[in-house]
Order: sequence, then structure tokens, then C-alpha cells
Amino acid sequence: MQTLIKQGIALAPNHIRLYVSKAWTLFEMNKVNEAIECYKPGIKNNPKELSFYMSLSDLLLYAGNVSEAMECLN
Repeated sequence: MQTLIKQGIALAPNHIRLYVSKAWTLFEMNKVNEAIECYKPGIKNNPKELSFYMSLSDLLLYAGNVSEAMECLN
């Protein structure tokens, strides 16, 4: 599944759901840090997509990075 999502992102880097799907899949595999990292290119490609910031903040809180989570929402 990850391969398909990666291919989709390569073909359509502005497709928001692909980043969310990738992050969610990684989170379910208990790869929280990788899930966090996958939101960063999503934000770069879609900086006005507020849901990315909220989701990234949630993951950062889950990982115990409270100050980084708060910074993400500013």
C-alpha cells in the first residue's frame, strides 16, 4: 500500500488525501516519527491546507513533542 501511495504522491503532489493516507498508515504501523515526517512535504506542497497542521500537531503531541506541536499551530 505504501508503494501505491508514494507513486500517487509523485504523480499528484497536491493531492491532500494521499499525504493523510500515508501518515495514517504509518501511524497504524506504529511508525509515528515517519508519519510526522510525511506531513512536512504535504505542508510544503499545500501550505494553506489547515488540516495538515492539525494532524501534524496531533502526531507531535502523541510523540510527546508538546512545544513543537504548539509551534505547528501558530
